[in-house]
Amino acid sequence: MRHIVVFKRNCLLGLISTAVASPGLAFSQDSEMRGVSIGPGMRLETAIEGRTEFTDNKYWTSQNEQDAFGVLLLPELTLSYVQAAGEYLVRYQGELAEYDTTSRDDYFDHLLSFDGNYRPFTKHRFDLSVDYRADHDEFGTNRTSGIVAIDDRDLDQWDQFDGAVRYTYGAPAATLNWHIRGLFRDKEYDTNRVDALNPATGTRFLDHSSNGVGAGLAYRVSPRTQAILDLEHREIDYSTDFSPSFDGSYQRALVGVRWEATGKTSGQFLVGGFSREFDDAARKDVDGVSWQGRLFWALKSYSTV
Repeated sequence: MRHIVVFKRNCLLGLISTAVASPGLAFSQDSEMRGVSIGPGMRLETAIEGRTEFTDNKYWTSQNEQDAFGVLLLPELTLSYVQAAGEYLVRYQGELAEYDTTSRDDYFDHLLSFDGNYRPFTKHRFDLSVDYRADHDEFGTNRTSGIVAIDDRDLDQWDQFDGAVRYTYGAPAATLNWHIRGLFRDKEYDTNRVDALNPATGTRFLDHSSNGVGAGLAYRVSPRTQAILDLEHREIDYSTDFSPSFDGSYQRALVGVRWEATGKTSGQFLVGGFSREFDDAARKDVDGVSWQGRLFWALKSYSTV
């Protein structure tokens, strides 16, 4: 069980909010608009969030669980530019963590992203998203799942680039909108490339890239509600030979609804299925249920939960 206490401070306006959250659920609230204007259509926002975290099973083991207490700092810097035909956002987010177990559990992760959209005409919109992430896998997850924690090991750290370009046809209030998109990902591990205890399980075998396409339809059933259909296909390639190979493809189909309950609350819920097919017949294809859920609560301009 993990208990997280969160405090957040907006550096520009001196706003402070506190919350207690369960894993994967955090709340923040600002009493005023965040950030400062630095030019026509441009706004700069800075914030820092602090967390104290306690877990009674740091390494996700089925026995001999290890308690851990950690202190985390999450700085954030956002630069936005809004004009009549588009919006552009550059954001940096960091996560610095220190635990009372061993310094090998400490980390400093980074995310640098750009998101932009351009609408030259009412019915035509172009979106571009590019992310760079320097992150890690917690010990006891993914490659190290089920391994007993030892002192002589490092976190599996990796770099990942993601890119997406999207074209949407249809006015925002139109009955029917459709879009097509292209997707790219490249992920490479930096540490534990060769595992000293088991050379066949080093992180170099997890390096991979993927290219994909997607398409979606949004049908407006009421002024505040849309029915959604979303399709996606990816081709996945692992850069290091491993037998049997992980190369293959991924497909997903989702249907659901997007709604705007009030001017401040909106959400989306999609459900469907996925399949992961492998080129190597020695690996068994996988399929199952897939779903997505999002909820947005805008307390005031530039404030969300």
